[in-house]
Amino acid sequence: MKIAILVNTEQDKELKTTEFIRKYLEDHDQRVTVSDYTTPFLQEDQPDFALVLGGDGTWLQVSKHMADLEVPILGVNLGTLGFLSDVEQGEESELTKWLNDIIEGNYQVQDQMILSTEVVRGEEVIGTGIALNDVILGKKEFGHLISLDLKIDQKEIDCYKGDGVIVATPMGSTAYNLSAGGPIISHDVPAFAITPICVHSLYQRSMVIAANREVEVSLSPGKGNYKELATVRLDGKELCEIQKGDRVRIREYGVALHVIRGRDWDFYQNIRRKLIKN
Repeated sequence: MKIAILVNTEQDKELKTTEFIRKYLEDHDQRVTVSDYTTPFLQEDQPDFALVLGGDGTWLQVSKHMADLEVPILGVNLGTLGFLSDVEQGEESELTKWLNDIIEGNYQVQDQMILSTEVVRGEEVIGTGIALNDVILGKKEFGHLISLDLKIDQKEIDCYKGDGVIVATPMGSTAYNLSAGGPIISHDVPAFAITPICVHSLYQRSMVIAANREVEVSLSPGKGNYKELATVRLDGKELCEIQKGDRVRIREYGVALHVIRGRDWDFYQNIRRKLIKN
């Protein structure tokens, strides 16, 4: 079996964890490649699966590339919270158990939803991308409200006046969406959350909609909005600025991310372990 180790060297500066994993796998007759997490694979070098060493940011960046290649991934947390990674770098015994499970095929693969986003200005597409956690439309500057019009399947739903709106996958529902008061969605539910950010309203709250719907959010031409006041961010990375009348279309991506989990992995126990005890 060919296994790729993708490491964030800022979080494993002396490569101690990386070398421990590499040696253990090679001693058990596995073919191993080690590279920086920013280095993409060529099609002919595609591994059977990838181990990602770093924090949640590292995991997210690698995952987008792995999804299109349909390569399953397992995260080894070298960061802080590490909600997206199942393996903690602490005890070598835990890491060794995971490596044995991988070698013996004692794991499950779960498919995680990805969001596809395109930004349209007039008839021109000015930005596209994918997000594993969330798509965020937010104000660019403090001190001003922005008004965002929401449509679902081209039907007008609402207008949010506040700091912005989050569209989150089940995986992303425990990130910014949760901090903004949005719901937690189990990873096996084909749905995503729409959560307004600091909305100036008594009644507007999050909603959960089916994954086969298309969401469209646009910067309203109403009074008080300024040109290029809002930005679109995918998993925290800025895609582009938007101005009045621009439309941001969000739908489920045509490919899922394959994530390696332990046989006894449970979403609700993971919530307890990662969030409640912290």
